[in-house]
Amino acid sequence: MKRRSSGGRGEGSPSGVRVLLADDSDLFAEEIRRVLEADPHIQVVGRAVNGEAAVTMTARLRPNLVVMDVVMPVMDGLKAIQRIMADQPTPILVMTSDARGESGELALEATRRGALDLVMKNVAYPSPEQEEALRSRVRFLARVPVVRHQARRKSASPMPAPTVLSGGGVRVVGIVASTGGPAALATLMEALPPGLNASIVVVQHLPTGFAESLAEWLGHVCPLEVRVARGGEVLEPARVLVAPDNRHLVVRPGGRVVLTEDPPCKGFRPAGDVLLGSLATAYGKEALGIVMSGLGSDGSQGLLELRRAGGRTLAQDEATSLIFGMPQAAWECGAVERLVPLGEMAEAISTFVGSAPASCGSAIP
Repeated sequence: MKRRSSGGRGEGSPSGVRVLLADDSDLFAEEIRRVLEADPHIQVVGRAVNGEAAVTMTARLRPNLVVMDVVMPVMDGLKAIQRIMADQPTPILVMTSDARGESGELALEATRRGALDLVMKNVAYPSPEQEEALRSRVRFLARVPVVRHQARRKSASPMPAPTVLSGGGVRVVGIVASTGGPAALATLMEALPPGLNASIVVVQHLPTGFAESLAEWLGHVCPLEVRVARGGEVLEPARVLVAPDNRHLVVRPGGRVVLTEDPPCKGFRPAGDVLLGSLATAYGKEALGIVMSGLGSDGSQGLLELRRAGGRTLAQDEATSLIFGMPQAAWECGAVERLVPLGEMAEAISTFVGSAPASCGSAIP
């Protein structure tokens, strides 16, 4: 992971996590305080009841993490996140009570404006395991270095590139992402050319309920059609399919989409290893696999299978990845041809696909 200055936040106990809550709901604020402070190393240092107060209190209290709702009075969460990331860069975890529709899209837009991750709100946590999962997420995100969001980061691969990008003939692109992925996907999708002569299939790790909102949100910026995948359909060029909630997405020979309830892989369903492994079998050298920002190693094994099958393989470089864990794991196991800066990823996809225009409505055979 990149090392960036945290700006001196969280003075005091070196192992403590100082959290600012930003939510106008008394009921939720008390519940989240109870859950977090069950860990003696997590301290809720303040609560903001609107976005404007969140900006002011972040600058004054300098927390390690802000836990923020997106719908608040006076100043909404999106504007507050934008101000915080411009003036006092701080890790932000967004919570929303509804993953679908406008609320879900607002939460995803928050990641584009600088929030690190998002989770569903619970007024009452139903199990100790779910409470600990939230505390674990808070402890991890509080350690993620952040920068001023509008600053352009240097784009450079941290390791030597073994190959030169060249090609044509790729018909299917499989993309896997996790933490930091929604914002990276939006940047990539926005830069894709209209009429791309390949189908794109996406596995993005998100809390259950967000798949439909992710597809709609990406569809606002992408020149291609974007929607949630349906079992039994056939891949088509110039279309982006997003894996649905809690289902593995498998592509069979002939481009047929199969959705399964097989056990999670590396803790995830949908899983990138499953998608990319299926592309290795179904398309081989006519497939391109990409692993983007995320924690852990999902996608690395599937990408390796794809490379061994003659497919092309890329991963997002360290300088532009919010979390370099998944790309690094794929690189270290020998699955990646080249690490590519996010700003160059769309061009790399176009290079591997080639310039032939898509045939409107024709399925990939």
